Parts: sequence; C-alpha cells; structure tokens
Amino acid sequence: MRIECKTFNMLDLTESEVSFFAESLYREADSDFDDDYMALARNNFERALQLFRVLAHESEWYALRVKRCEEKLEEIEAKSEEK
Repeated sequence: MRIECKTFNMLDLTESEVSFFAESLYREADSDFDDDYMALARNNFERALQLFRVLAHESEWYALRVKRCEEKLEEIEAKSEEK
C-alpha cells in the first residue's frame, strides 16, 4: 500500500501496518481527549483521520473510524469555542 499525504511520508506499507499506526494515533488522541489535552488530541485525531480515510475503502470498520474521528474533532472544536 502506498500512502501519500501532507503529514505522512510512508511508502509501501501493508494495510495492517497502516491500520496499527492509525489505531495507535486514535488511542493516543482518545487518551489526550480524556485528559483534556485538546491540542494534542486534535493533532492525533487529525493524523489518525488521514490514515483511516486511506483505509476506508477496505472495510466498513475503517469508515466508522473516520466518522468517529470527525465526531471527536467536532467535540474538540465545540469545547474550544466555549472557552
């Protein structure tokens, strides 16, 4: 699998390697969100979202992860507007 996007420069990774990396970013973002580190959470959710979008055509599970990342980013935006 070849991935090209602004944030990442990863070439010839397998789907499972990309999935592992995306899921790691997602878990870290979720932890940052729970600990109220919104800037870190936003950055990690955005990076995970980019990878999950690449994988979304592979399965519905990845598409659900895309949706969940987008929802979390909306929550972060709403929280930042409250302050």
